[in-house]
Amino acid sequence: MSALFRTHNMTTSAKATSKNARPFNGSWNLWQITLSILIVFAVTQTETRPKTGYHRISYIPNRTSPQIYDLHISIDLKLHLPTDDQIYIAADGESTRETTITETPDTLPLTVWGESIQETTTTETPGTSPLTVWGESIQETTTTETPDTSPSTNHMPPVTLSEVMSKMAKGTASRILSYMNHSSDACDDFYEYACGEFEDNQLTIENDLAEQAMQRIFTEAQKRRSDEQSFLDYYESCLNYEKTTNQSERLANVRRAVQEIGRFNYTDNIGKDDTQPKFIDTLRRLIERNSALLFDITPDLAVNEGNCDTEPETIQFTWKIGPLMSKTDPYTNKRAEECYKQQESVRNGPEVNLTEVYGTYKECKNYLGTFTTSIKDSVKKIFGTDYDRSEQIGVDVEKLIEPFLVPEMDEDEIRKAYATKNYILKGDDDLYVRLARKQSPFLDFTKLLPPRANVERKLWHGYLLKDLIRAVKNVTFRSHQIGDETWINDALLAIYAHDVYHEFVAPRHDVENYCKRLTTNLMKTHASSLYMSSFKSEELKVMDRTVTEMFEKLRKTLESNVLKQKWIEKKSKEAILKKIASLSIATPAHRTDYHNSNDNEIELTGDFFNDTMALRKMYRTFMYEMLDKRPSEEIWTYFAQPYDASTSSIYELEKIIIPFGAVDWRFLDRSYTTSTQHLGLATLGTLIANEIAHHFDFTGINYLNGWKGRRVAPVFCSNTDDDINYRSDYKNHYQNLRGKMDSIFLPSTSQNIHYSISDLSLNERFSDDAGLRLAYDTMLNLPAEAKIPLPWLSNSESNEIQQFFLAYAQMHCTKKPLTTSFRSLYEDENLPSRLRIAITAANNEALGEAWQCKTGTKVRPEEKTYNFPHLDGIDFGRETEALPPN
Repeated sequence: MSALFRTHNMTTSAKATSKNARPFNGSWNLWQITLSILIVFAVTQTETRPKTGYHRISYIPNRTSPQIYDLHISIDLKLHLPTDDQIYIAADGESTRETTITETPDTLPLTVWGESIQETTTTETPGTSPLTVWGESIQETTTTETPDTSPSTNHMPPVTLSEVMSKMAKGTASRILSYMNHSSDACDDFYEYACGEFEDNQLTIENDLAEQAMQRIFTEAQKRRSDEQSFLDYYESCLNYEKTTNQSERLANVRRAVQEIGRFNYTDNIGKDDTQPKFIDTLRRLIERNSALLFDITPDLAVNEGNCDTEPETIQFTWKIGPLMSKTDPYTNKRAEECYKQQESVRNGPEVNLTEVYGTYKECKNYLGTFTTSIKDSVKKIFGTDYDRSEQIGVDVEKLIEPFLVPEMDEDEIRKAYATKNYILKGDDDLYVRLARKQSPFLDFTKLLPPRANVERKLWHGYLLKDLIRAVKNVTFRSHQIGDETWINDALLAIYAHDVYHEFVAPRHDVENYCKRLTTNLMKTHASSLYMSSFKSEELKVMDRTVTEMFEKLRKTLESNVLKQKWIEKKSKEAILKKIASLSIATPAHRTDYHNSNDNEIELTGDFFNDTMALRKMYRTFMYEMLDKRPSEEIWTYFAQPYDASTSSIYELEKIIIPFGAVDWRFLDRSYTTSTQHLGLATLGTLIANEIAHHFDFTGINYLNGWKGRRVAPVFCSNTDDDINYRSDYKNHYQNLRGKMDSIFLPSTSQNIHYSISDLSLNERFSDDAGLRLAYDTMLNLPAEAKIPLPWLSNSESNEIQQFFLAYAQMHCTKKPLTTSFRSLYEDENLPSRLRIAITAANNEALGEAWQCKTGTKVRPEEKTYNFPHLDGIDFGRETEALPPN
């Protein structure tokens, strides 16, 4: 990649290289940033420097791992003057002529998010990197290099630290500008204005933080092969299995795995066992192997009911029973993709209704006939049964699954129940299913767990439990009618056989990526250890401190905002402030014992199939052991991993989880210096602020001090009718105003897109709305020197405010067209990027003001919106003085 331009009758070429460069969060292309910095540098040098001489600037965030190109960038520049009177800028040490240079550092220390970085003077060899902006102690040095013996050698004036950072600021500004569609109206479509050029430019690459973290893990594994041999051995055994194992051996493996669970009652060629296990034994064995087929039982966090005056209580684990969402086996994914492709022609039309497209897709994907046909084919291939027997398998499977395919347990309803923690409490004595009161239980949920699991729990959480029990009763009734339970066992075995077949026998595309993901998922603590060890300890300290300090700034701003609000009565205000004070943030920096984990106790044999089954059993065993542990100590084992690409919150613990893999550190450590902290708050700041806001969304407000509100949310403290209505108005305001848009125009394709928004995204819309406002308020409180506007973007007084909102929106830039996002629109808690930004922009008055949008435009609609906690403008039916939002 190169660029050529001419200035002052001298030709200057700029060349930048970056292996495996990836942009920021679906946002920017690394080589474009590097190139823009090089070009700016070249222009200034040709105008201010002598025509002879040599100078090198090195900027390497990680000296020990410069090969980690997906996280770090290295720029190595040399200027020299050949005899043809041309100045060349070369990257990566391509120049051969060097001259002596003496640099004088700036007198002010460099600060990276509050880290004071001391400067010292040292003498280094030409190959040493003189400037590193990472770690706790970052030094700027003066470099003395061996002079060239050429008679025309001259000393060049020094390049100061402030000049380097100025180049970085221009690089950041050029990136922001390169993403924008400058012909679009910010007041009409803010996402198109901020991201339109990124979406259309084929040269920019969408970043994938999850992929970035995975590559980092496997690069570190190769470096530490002697310490992480088992991790790499399993990965390589996966590759070998996929590439070399023949069909007959694969079928034998699957046949053996099924027979370990149970035997088909009517399949003669695999034998008949007089001690045929009952279906409850089959269910238990499947769950032990981490193969839940109808419902699952996993650890959950238990809280008692209380109110805002209740003293804090220690949180413990309990059991959670709930139905399954979409299966993740390869066949289901393949079937979903086929149904997805069938909608392609509809999605390309001038008018697209995403609700209708999704409905057709979902009907295709959930068609039971396709599923049972695939099961019959799989069983025939595994066991060689004749057609009549396989037909009976299909009948048994349909009889078992149909009772669970009811609207009350539709995937949408299951997702909502889990997202909002909508469960009922059950005791050990009523966790069973029977047809009549005096009959023995047909199914006892507590007996599905292995004897070693701790089932002595006072309360269990049941998600959609009434509907789940109703489905089991329907199965029970069918068994009672025919006086036989073996058909349930046969159906379960057939479904399991189908899943294992498609995982270990069916052909697979992109084997390398599959094996990496499987190894990471089944050996999580190994992967966590590798990910964390890829950073130096100094780097981890700065990353941890950056997140923690920003969290404290945001929390103080929220406290200040709550104190100013008149819509909150005194008692409720005290509860809200108590909740804010109890919030804490978790980063993975302080954990050091990732290696001391259960998956280290398994001695892998090198047999991929058997090792995979053993790792799955271990995974479920580890899950069961959570019941005897303290939840606060298992953040980075059970709830999250350091390399996760998304942040999260734990309502019960009032905890905010920030994995390092969810943050693109390349731009925080380099571009967001003390003079551009407003951009840091727009990116990392909004990630943290969104999670803070989640603790006040329509699920979060129910939790306080380890208790869950009895009749009303604890932050509304009393049980008066006024407070009950108060909470209802509070929710209705957001429900009615935050997702009103139902159509949008796509300029790039000239399509009108119609859609509806599911309640599944309500909490995320709330947190986007309140989190952006919280980060914005915190940004306004920064000192003037901490939010100096970037060059080139604007000369208006609101320059840094515009940059704040642009940087926020560009975090969500994507190349995925909205018409292909109909699944995520209804199946994910977060909306597709274009709708997410459009709705958030319309709900933030400050954004409309920054671009002086007129009332009535899409970004500044006529109907007033308010951001939590700035709700004084809402009529809650109380006699309080209404104040406009701050």
